[in-house]
Amino acid sequence: MRKAHDIEEGRSEAARCTIAPVPCIGGEYRSYRGIAQPFPAHSHEHYVVGLVTQGARRLVWNDQPHLLEPGDLFVFNPGDVHGCQQQGSGLLAFESLTFSADFAEGIHLRGPRTRSADAVALFRAVIDNLNAAGETVEGSETRASGAVPAKTSDRKANVPASPETRRPASMEAVRKSALALLSFLAETDSPDADAAGTPAAAGSVLGPTATPILDDPAGRTFRHLAGNLANPSRLHQIAQRETLSDAALIRAYRRRFRITPMQHLASLRIERACKLLADGMEPAAVAAETGFADQAHLTREFKRREGLTPGSYRRQLVAAGECSKGDGTSPARKDGVS
Repeated sequence: MRKAHDIEEGRSEAARCTIAPVPCIGGEYRSYRGIAQPFPAHSHEHYVVGLVTQGARRLVWNDQPHLLEPGDLFVFNPGDVHGCQQQGSGLLAFESLTFSADFAEGIHLRGPRTRSADAVALFRAVIDNLNAAGETVEGSETRASGAVPAKTSDRKANVPASPETRRPASMEAVRKSALALLSFLAETDSPDADAAGTPAAAGSVLGPTATPILDDPAGRTFRHLAGNLANPSRLHQIAQRETLSDAALIRAYRRRFRITPMQHLASLRIERACKLLADGMEPAAVAAETGFADQAHLTREFKRREGLTPGSYRRQLVAAGECSKGDGTSPARKDGVS
């Protein structure tokens, strides 16, 4: 398989994305290769830590520009708004891990990027422990387009392991190494607050890391969107209820969440779609459940943000079967791991 530290240049490679559930951290392992597409501004309700192994990207993180290059570790907290586009001719490749907010128990990670050799080594240790645990195995790699998998003789990659191949003792090593990584990346002090008294990454509104949703136009708009994914009010209707113009509501929302209401709605819908697809729901039903016009609409928006089709995402996670169930999680702590 391709190791996390195989940092190289690449210019012509079919886009591929491989996903495996990692239940002991409440998240997923992902491997992307040959990626040229831009990713629009979006946010997640989980933590993301990943290593760029190929290509350069111009990243915008919470309205701040950054350059990601091979060897960079990128770090996103829940709610961090991020998007990126290709910089130069090299195609993007990276490996990443997601961690649930429950697993990390409210810590705030230093982001959005670091070249710390210690941080990279800790990230690699988690990947190595995953391989040792049998959480990922050698096998065919799924193309990001959701088309026919590549021949195993051409290329090897991680795919979800069957339950009998997983080694429980080694999964404890995965959990401990993940806690060590998060502990190393954790802020020692609370993040700076803005004028409104909310954390600098004020999009963190989901899970234990949540910023309290104030009873103001931005907060009420968020609650409405999150609670009505399938049939939200139109923006001008929400603005009228708040006695604001559309533009004023968008400005207020961006000040709070660093993303527009409609961009945030799309992110919330995709997050929900991921959960439903992982549970085995068919894409057409997911589209209806999450407010997309049809399956084609879901597919376009899903691929824009996730880099693969909903059908491919579902197939990979459903194929993992019981690998995605039955493991407990343990909270990360700022003062070390145990």
